[in-house]
Amino acid sequence: MQRLSLLALFVAGLFTAQLSANDQLPYDRIDADTALIATTLQPLPEATVTAWWQALSMLLPLPAIADTGLDLAGSWAVHTLGSWPVGHWPVRDHQALEQWLDTLPDFAQRRIDDVDFKWRPTPSWMTHSGIVIHHDGDWLSVAWVADEPALLRRVLNLERPRHSFDPESLQHRLSGTALDGHVVARVHPEALANRLPEPICQGEFARLAAAWPELLVGTTDAAADRATLQWTASVTPELGEPLQRLGGGHPSLQSDHPELQGQSASIGVAADVTAGRDAGLALAQFWLSQDWRCGTLAGHTPAMQQLQRLLNRPIPPLFTGIYGARLRLDQVDPLNASAALYLRNPSLIIGLMQLLSPPLAALDLRPGGTPQRLSSETIPGLPDRPLALLSSELALAIGLGEPAIDRLPNAVHSQSGDQTLLRLRLRDEEWLQALALLPTAMRPLDPARWQGLWPWRDLSLSLAMEGDQLQLETTLVWPSPLTHRHQAGDATE
Repeated sequence: MQRLSLLALFVAGLFTAQLSANDQLPYDRIDADTALIATTLQPLPEATVTAWWQALSMLLPLPAIADTGLDLAGSWAVHTLGSWPVGHWPVRDHQALEQWLDTLPDFAQRRIDDVDFKWRPTPSWMTHSGIVIHHDGDWLSVAWVADEPALLRRVLNLERPRHSFDPESLQHRLSGTALDGHVVARVHPEALANRLPEPICQGEFARLAAAWPELLVGTTDAAADRATLQWTASVTPELGEPLQRLGGGHPSLQSDHPELQGQSASIGVAADVTAGRDAGLALAQFWLSQDWRCGTLAGHTPAMQQLQRLLNRPIPPLFTGIYGARLRLDQVDPLNASAALYLRNPSLIIGLMQLLSPPLAALDLRPGGTPQRLSSETIPGLPDRPLALLSSELALAIGLGEPAIDRLPNAVHSQSGDQTLLRLRLRDEEWLQALALLPTAMRPLDPARWQGLWPWRDLSLSLAMEGDQLQLETTLVWPSPLTHRHQAGDATE
């Protein structure tokens, strides 16, 4: 567990640190042309920082905030030094930090120019590098770098860049975007490629990076119980146009939000099958149009050839009209559920079903009708539960169990114009009770520890194109850790 503590702190620090007006930001330690910079430009409320840390501590082996000795409500920055990652966090309690660092295993003491630091070499199969930990009483620096004096001196702040990073350039980049600056990162893939050690790979990775000149990531919404990250990438038209078709013109997955009271789960996928095939083909064709000589890149060519052959196969007409699906469960029981398949021409699949099944041919499945009930008496092998079908101009739905049948008119209703590709909502308590029924070896987590504390309740993923900007947005919603810890009582012990 202790071996993961440093990595866990590194990850959590990205999402919980905020800007304090009295802090001196560590930008003077960062190169102006750094290929990657992640930082904060706007403060987060302290309650939000605490809630995020507690939510992450349920997934990662994090120490208590006070035990780290760090000011996680202070300024911070993560960046690249050449191609190596480095992070800086302000120190609040020198003694607490020393005590926590002493619990980290496998680190040796080293010294350069009378400056002490901790060093742990990486495994022998990796490059001649290691993990550096150093603090000067004001800042904790953690880095993974090659064991070279020039790099080590930079991490130890014995040397600084000739030209330091200007945060105003990042602030200016946020203009016209929805990013709020609480957590923001900018990546220049081509600059990262130019820092690779092998000349052949350097040039070819730069050519690959030219398809995605810049990646901008940041929060657009941040509160104690949710976070929304927006990923914006500049892409070439060859890749952007198929992705734009994939992310538009499908049913809304957000319309069911108010009705989930009492439901155990709602899972929805909305994507055009043909557009997905075209996006995959565009990626494969781009890859195969290049004469890769770098072994790392050339090794993926056979997989791209196989993908191209697979996607070039004709799509059966029955499936070309599919552009979404949704499954809802009233309980943790597949025999109490409704499912909807969104189609551009539902009559095609309905006609085929009725052609192959005389009992179905007797049903009135015209759009706008009423739920048509089925039973094991009419179709042998059906479960001994109420079962019904219903169709509309855009969808075909099936309901199993009376509550699901009552919802069928809503299940076949589709709102358009939504960019959401994936929506997943869970009622945590019932799913954790179901996990407790599994054999211990098959459980992905311990239900007794997580009961009432499962953090992710709502996950959505959307895709949109604005000019040459591809925008991917991810939203996570979870119960407030403070509220649930109070409700769970002994479950936290």
